[in-house]
Amino acid sequence: DMLRFGGANQDELWLAFARRGFGVEAASTNTANDTDTDPTPDYRSLEHGAANVRFRAVASDEGGAPVTGARFYVGHYEARTSPVADTDPATTGPNLDDRARFAPGTYEFVVHAPGYGHLRLRRTFGAGGSPTVTAELPTNRASLAKGATATGDGEDHEELIDDTERTSWDRRGATPNVRGSQVTVDLQGGVQRIRRAQVSALLEVGMNRFTALRQFRIDVSTNGTTFREHYTSPTNAFPGFNPRPVAPEMILRSFSFPAVNASHVRIVVLENQCTGNTAFHGDQDSDPTSGSDCRLGSPGAGPVEIFGDLPQVVAPRDNEVHIAELQVFSRGAGGGGD
Repeated sequence: DMLRFGGANQDELWLAFARRGFGVEAASTNTANDTDTDPTPDYRSLEHGAANVRFRAVASDEGGAPVTGARFYVGHYEARTSPVADTDPATTGPNLDDRARFAPGTYEFVVHAPGYGHLRLRRTFGAGGSPTVTAELPTNRASLAKGATATGDGEDHEELIDDTERTSWDRRGATPNVRGSQVTVDLQGGVQRIRRAQVSALLEVGMNRFTALRQFRIDVSTNGTTFREHYTSPTNAFPGFNPRPVAPEMILRSFSFPAVNASHVRIVVLENQCTGNTAFHGDQDSDPTSGSDCRLGSPGAGPVEIFGDLPQVVAPRDNEVHIAELQVFSRGAGGGGD
């Protein structure tokens, strides 16, 4: 722009980059490692004034007490990304304190903290000033950090209730398919009045995308023994489409239901992306050597996928399912109580 147009477009260019985290002090070593500071985002423009934003988090169910373990991310993703700020006094670094500067614009945030799950925010900043963004975090009654426990089918049950989408509960080898696979969570503090759940179907790196959750049911109990069905999600709660499900469709979503007393909740798998979408059923191409119905894979079809020099037979995907998070709240999405 400087060479060809004498810098006529500097404002637009800097603002576009800054609003996407490629600001003045953004940095990356291009590492594949999963770290908090590499890449380091920055939202300042050389051509615009910046809002000097302070971030704080409070526990809305606990008298507004400060939450010292909250992390703030710009955008929609928490897992495997770098925060822009946090409220942990023990962490240090340009994006690991409670302040960040922003070029003018509207930004979306996701906040998460152990014991409080996730919260999404949207804020608009002008050129200058020192605004404060306060995240009012309701208690996650299904949080491991608050004393909840999880048992059931599959493995890695605690990773379902650890307040992060980085990890997941996993069920493999379900017969005849994943329908009915379940995990029961003993909620924090005995019987609670609950009215909302947040669920994530985001997969860990290397997991097949057709094995992500698509539809589920929530059962409730006040004694941990006798359960009744309480809420059934839409059939496309996590709406994967042809040609394949993708991550923006799998990230954390909020589901409200009639308020109910419960000491235990059970999440029951009704469908994964393979079983729950007929668009993924039947042969998907004209290759006679490759079976592409996700329910069948390619039994006996020979080498149908090549990874390096190793032939691989595609496995069926109707017997495997993963859920990254189950979070349960007494407050609605707007933070209101009974």
